[in-house]
Amino acid sequence: MIFIDLYNKIIDDLVTAYYDNGCNRWYCNELKEKLAL
Repeated sequence: MIFIDLYNKIIDDLVTAYYDNGCNRWYCNELKEKLAL
């Protein structure tokens, strides 16, 4: 479980870093939710 949580954290950080610049916040949140599943 720890590995999965760490993986999700890394993915979330990457998505945030990639889409933070000039990104529609709603779209980002939708994308994060889909990646989190």
